[in-house]
Amino acid sequence: MRPWAYFLNQVELLALVSERADGLDDLLRAGMQIGRTRLGLRDDGGPETDEREQDRNRFLVAQAEVLLHHAAETLLRLYLAHEAKAPCPWLEIAETRSFREFKKAVRGLASDLDGGRERSGLMRTFFIHDDPDAFQTEPRLTQEQWDERQRNISSWLAWFASYFLDANVYNAAKHGLAVIAGDSGIQLGWLSDPSAILGRRGPSLIYVEEVRGRDGPEWRRTMKWINLETHLLAIFVACNFMRAIMAAGAAVRGGSPPRRLMSLSRPTLGEVLDRDVPASGVAIASAHIGMAYLLDRRPAGKRQR
Repeated sequence: MRPWAYFLNQVELLALVSERADGLDDLLRAGMQIGRTRLGLRDDGGPETDEREQDRNRFLVAQAEVLLHHAAETLLRLYLAHEAKAPCPWLEIAETRSFREFKKAVRGLASDLDGGRERSGLMRTFFIHDDPDAFQTEPRLTQEQWDERQRNISSWLAWFASYFLDANVYNAAKHGLAVIAGDSGIQLGWLSDPSAILGRRGPSLIYVEEVRGRDGPEWRRTMKWINLETHLLAIFVACNFMRAIMAAGAAVRGGSPPRRLMSLSRPTLGEVLDRDVPASGVAIASAHIGMAYLLDRRPAGKRQR
């Protein structure tokens, strides 16, 4: 299966639910046949209609987060398998059954890229060669164009690695749906002045996570705001990277050059993430609220006295 095609189909479904919900409801009212099962929608315009719209919006928020995390993990597994020059990347991915070892490899990748340390196989994994002069394609890439692509790939891979490693909200949403999806807001300001100094309101996921505190494990409630546009754009970037990796891998192992090389110089990480920044120039990505009132769930012998 072409992994990028899977994710692009998921993006298309999210776009349909987001922008063409009325059309989908019309199709369901008319009825759809799947094998011997008929799926339909009975809509009497009552309270359940409004609740259905709210549930759909909650679905978009939760699914966008789950899909981006899944795309990031898929891309990272593909990259590490191809960077290692595995004879069969498919088997390499299948044999990586230890999640702890995989996360360790991802941390190493993030550390190298964030620290500016060169990964010797980075450009080869995407473009077959480590040197732009080795290309036989026209027009030839200049060193400036090559460096531009390397910077963008490095920035995005580091971001995807960081996103994957920060998995608490993904785990809460994917395993048990232990999240509250909807609109949330927070404002910071002076009591004497009703105008907020800093604030954010919009689609979000609220979940409970355990973190390491000064006196041991602590629980906190976290709100993470979700921008559907930036999430879907990041998934598109991950899909382009997957296509480039697999095209280069097929060329190396099959002995024939790909029909075309993908640019991968745009969009930049900043161009995508800046869409989530308001005019003030300051964006709140998440907010944390301590939950000291929760019962201490540690064994009696390990509790703080």
